[in-house]
Amino acid sequence: MTIAGLVQKGRLERIPADRQSALVIGEEAERHLWSAEQITRGDPNGAYQLVYEGLRKALVAHMLSEGLRATNRPGAHAAVGEYGVTAGLLADIRRFDRIRKNRHRSAYELAFFDEDEIAVDLAFAREIAESVRGILK
Repeated sequence: MTIAGLVQKGRLERIPADRQSALVIGEEAERHLWSAEQITRGDPNGAYQLVYEGLRKALVAHMLSEGLRATNRPGAHAAVGEYGVTAGLLADIRRFDRIRKNRHRSAYELAFFDEDEIAVDLAFAREIAESVRGILK
């Protein structure tokens, strides 16, 4: 899939590029990841939700810098992952989707995560956030 294809399918929409807002959202993504590490032991589900939000917001920051955003419809978070793959920020969608689905399970169902699982996904999310920061700066 291409960016144009995602726009044509209504998954993304074009907006004015906003580098300043992208930087702010990117910083927020990194704060979420820092916070996730701090609370992992005491609130593992909360930490996992912050890992996902940090990852998602890093991708959203990149999208915003490129003048794109996910459309406001069901599947918007999945569209962010599709963008990440198309933009070359994610190798494939599988890891993002697994983290997204785990976050959903922790927020809406009974799912619990151990510290090792959180640490692995946190490292991945940090890698993406740092990559986006490097691109934006």
